Order: sequence, then C-alpha cells, then structure tokens
Amino acid sequence: MTRKGGKPHKIVMRPSPAAMSAALLAAVVFTVLLEFLVGISFIGQSLWSDPRLFHDHWFTLPLYGWFAVVALAIVALLRILTQCVVLYEDRLKVRGLFRIPRSAKWSALSGIWLVRDIYRGKEPRDPVETEVDAFDAALIMRSQTSRVANLSGAFYGTRAQSILVREAEERGVKVENIDHARPGELARMMPGSLSFIDRHPNLFVLAIVAFYAAHNVLTFMIWGI
Repeated sequence: MTRKGGKPHKIVMRPSPAAMSAALLAAVVFTVLLEFLVGISFIGQSLWSDPRLFHDHWFTLPLYGWFAVVALAIVALLRILTQCVVLYEDRLKVRGLFRIPRSAKWSALSGIWLVRDIYRGKEPRDPVETEVDAFDAALIMRSQTSRVANLSGAFYGTRAQSILVREAEERGVKVENIDHARPGELARMMPGSLSFIDRHPNLFVLAIVAFYAAHNVLTFMIWGI
C-alpha cells in the first residue's frame, strides 16, 4: 500500500504480502501437487520421447489438461498479484491484469458496507474473537446491484480497510457496519455484492475436486503409472 510522492490524493492499495504468498503457494499446489499422477506418469515413462505425443490427441489429452491447469493458475495468480484499488480525490478505480477495470466517482457510490463476519456455519463467530480482526468484506457499491470492489480483509488487511473508510467518510460517502451475515442474506440485501464463488463456495470446491479426480483417472487410463 503506497502513497505516490507529490500526489497526496492518490493512494494505491494492493493485496498484502501474506495474501500474495498464499496465492503463489496455491498456484504451486494446483499445478504440481494435485497433478502428481500426471507428473510421475509423464516423467517416469519418459513420455516426452513417445512418438504419439502431440500426434495422437487422445494420448496427449492428459498433458493438454495439465497445460490448461497451468494457464488458469497463471491467469489467476497474475489477477491477484497485480490487482489494486486506487483512491483519487474525486473517484476510485480498480485495475489489474486479466480483469475489467472499474471506476466510480465518490459521489456516485451508494455506500460502503463493512461486513465483520460472513459465516456459513450454524452460528457466527464469537464477537470477542472478531472485533480485532479485519472485516471479511468491505463492499464498495455503486448501487444495490453494482459492486465496484471488495477490499476483503483476507487480501488487503485492516490498514487498507481503515484508509478506505477514512477517505470515504471525508467525502461524505455512507459507511455501514454489519456484524454477521450469511452469503444468502447479503445477496438478498445487495444482489450484486457477491460473486458466484462467494455465494456458492462449496460448489466451486466440488467442481475443483471433480476436475482433478477426472483428470487423474483419465491419466491412469491412458498413460498408466
């Protein structure tokens, strides 16, 4: 998070070093550890010298799948590493590689909603445990159905959220606090506040598990071990 020299009204906020490190580690896990069977099959059998590789598309299918995983992991990693929220005197802007830039004037915002705890279990966390934590979400909304950005505590941390609130309040933007909310409750309050993955994380995890299971089974069927 930096303030540009000579430009006191331009504040650039980026994901924390911890969030970037976690993203890098996740990329390694998804491209190497979860593709372990593909790796040992390819390297153990020296398949790079097999004449069928890249000529027989069925035989090459496991490798195509790994290429797709690597490409998606690189895109996702660059989206996280390069994303930033820039606060200007009259507006704010969200930018980064592989994402559509978004910009809004402070005066055009309907408000900022700070959600302390987005919970999916039966009960929210104990307030004593959460009061010193960063907010799970800092939703910057242009309207109830149009989100400009979400400065989540997991990615940006407490300091960035505090700066956002300070800058917003100085410009008369409404800031509201929500102690606890389920994803479904936020979706009903503000239909555009959460992405599909935010609303249905279990489906997302299930899709990932299904893909890796199918890819490893397919690799075993075609290449063996």
